[in-house]
Amino acid sequence: MSVCRYVRSRVVFCAQLFALFVLSLSAFGQVPRSQHVVLIIEENHNFNEVQANMPWLVSQGNANGYASNYFAENGGSLKDYLWLASGSCHNASACTLPAGTHDFGCTGNACTSPITDDNIFHELNAHGIAWKVYAQSYAVAGGIVTAADGANGTAYYRRHNGATWYAEILNNLNADGTYDKIVDFSQFATDLANNALPPFVIIVPDGNHDAHDCGSGAAACLQAADNFLSANVAPMLSKSYFQSGGDGMLLVTFDECGGGVNSCTPGNVYTAIIGPNVVPHTVSGVSYGHENALRTMLEALGITTYPGGAATHSAMADFFGGTPTGVLLADDFSSSGVDTTKWSNTVFTGSQNTTVPVNDTNGQLQIGPLPTNATSSSYNGITSRNRYDFTGADAYVQLVQPAAANSNAFSMFAVGNDVNNFYRFYVSGGSLVCEKKIGGTKSQIGASITYNAVSHQFLRIRHDATTGNVVYETAPNNSGAPGAWTQQCSEAWNTTAVPLSSVLFEMKAGTSVAEPNAPGTVIFDNFKAEKPVLLTDDFNTTSLDTTKWSNTVFTGAQNTTVPVSDTSGQLQIGPLPTNATSSSYNGITSVNRYDFTGAYAYVQLVQPAASNSNAFTMFAVGNDVNNFYRFYVSAGSLVCEKKISGAKSQIGAAITYNSVSHQFLRIRHDPTTGNVIYETAPNSGGAPGTWTQQCSEAWNTTAVPVTSVLFEMKAGTSVAEPNAPGTVIFDNFTAAKP
Repeated sequence: MSVCRYVRSRVVFCAQLFALFVLSLSAFGQVPRSQHVVLIIEENHNFNEVQANMPWLVSQGNANGYASNYFAENGGSLKDYLWLASGSCHNASACTLPAGTHDFGCTGNACTSPITDDNIFHELNAHGIAWKVYAQSYAVAGGIVTAADGANGTAYYRRHNGATWYAEILNNLNADGTYDKIVDFSQFATDLANNALPPFVIIVPDGNHDAHDCGSGAAACLQAADNFLSANVAPMLSKSYFQSGGDGMLLVTFDECGGGVNSCTPGNVYTAIIGPNVVPHTVSGVSYGHENALRTMLEALGITTYPGGAATHSAMADFFGGTPTGVLLADDFSSSGVDTTKWSNTVFTGSQNTTVPVNDTNGQLQIGPLPTNATSSSYNGITSRNRYDFTGADAYVQLVQPAAANSNAFSMFAVGNDVNNFYRFYVSGGSLVCEKKIGGTKSQIGASITYNAVSHQFLRIRHDATTGNVVYETAPNNSGAPGAWTQQCSEAWNTTAVPLSSVLFEMKAGTSVAEPNAPGTVIFDNFKAEKPVLLTDDFNTTSLDTTKWSNTVFTGAQNTTVPVSDTSGQLQIGPLPTNATSSSYNGITSVNRYDFTGAYAYVQLVQPAASNSNAFTMFAVGNDVNNFYRFYVSAGSLVCEKKISGAKSQIGAAITYNSVSHQFLRIRHDPTTGNVIYETAPNSGGAPGTWTQQCSEAWNTTAVPVTSVLFEMKAGTSVAEPNAPGTVIFDNFTAAKP
């Protein structure tokens, strides 16, 4: 059983001309501008608890959109509120401080000094955008910014009011200690009735109404929070700006999954985005956190300066159209029960017998024991709770154990639209069959083959975006992951019957006739649906595509005076400085993080820095400033480098750089060996030719988690260069899974 985790692999916008061809594969909506952005932060409960006990909120999330894979960054309330305001926990011992953020001694309860780092309140003030915090019980607690937790016997918590910890506010108080933009919640109804809500609003319920103070138990606590929302927030949703054609955006999230520890089962927190521009019934499986929520709010408000972690995390743009690339859905069935955020205990390809057991047991999906001598069709299984854009995607599952070969019972894996339209593999009576049902008529694709439990242990159905075919493939087991795939059958995908933009996944098993021999229990494991292209850019736009890249570098210091431009269909960095008095690097970093398991990333190095200088041209895949893998070219040499836990070292020997044979640089993860592999290739019409390995070693998954990487291209100088280093030119970047 492999460990499959969602990561912050986020979406890709194809803005170049090539995107007219691939748009359906990777594009999705941007965050629309809004003059009515509202944030509400609830407390200390995980996703499942909320779904079970907050019917009003859940109904709004179902009708609009919610995230099923949203995790808080820290335990301790205040730190999470700070992530939502400035993209950091502001405590170096509690989190890795994102670039541009500092340690202000912040715990879950307080900070030792006012936070002076950039934050959403500073950006709002700087952009002249009005905002207000409406805090329940604030007036009784004293009505001043520094009112303490529980002041005057209230359930007001300053640690739940993030704005009160920033120098932007604390240095500009009124003489009586108040601040005009932080008011008691009683003012909310008045402002709402008078259409006087500012463009950005934070609602801070008190501890009796944010699910924090739970003396009577979690269920009653959450119901009180839900009642507060339905009574006080529902009237806002009836306003014109939250109706069709409006621009309202309400984001409701929870600080963490549990009281102060953020260690729960499950550990995800419920987060909903509500508004007329949200695609109805969105359920996002993308791995998100509070930095993503901050980025989303800023983009909605038209602010393009992103504090802290928001600078390197994407907005939750999939709520506003389409679906993201990367992992669509994954499950290693290691939870204590079927994950109901991913699956429903239903079958969509036929009738269901709910008496057939379906369990998530011993880290596997088990269906059975299947019945013997059943008097009618008896199938059960699971279907994905959501539909997915399957353009250019694939879905596979490990069939650990099919029904007994001496029976005619079926083990089935399907991708499709409804009971009359789908594609599926099945194993029955010792045979493996590719099947389709189109317009209600079932038929076989190709000849059935003898099922082999070793070579056919993984079953995959994929859409070939080039040929337009559905392709059925099998692979052996390789330590819980598929080995090399072998095609079994293929034909044109019927996009009318099974629209690629909206498919379901199903695993089921059962019997169609009486079985004198016991069919046994069918066991599945290690399901994954994914799109192979993670990020691609041929730099053919007129400027840097900021939906894909940020003009930042994550592997070291940045000199923003070094020019970076998307010019003449290329990424150009420079001219690099001569005789610079300090380190002078600039470049771009992917906006999003990606699941790099079994993936590769390459870029064309059209022109490195001048070989008669010591300037550097660099291409990196990594986690943060202290942990990454990269190629660099300097002074005529090509070097494979790594930095692990802050210590840089070379992998293998440096080689003489050859601008022809080394024009493409590739870093990839080999899932079979677990290695990082550095490769080069010549240019072949703007695409890489044959790859040649230059160096390799074991991938350090602790320092550089393979499930969450950034990509970077940069160039610069570390010392004074008497010879002009020139301009570095990159082109044709691609990150994908084979």
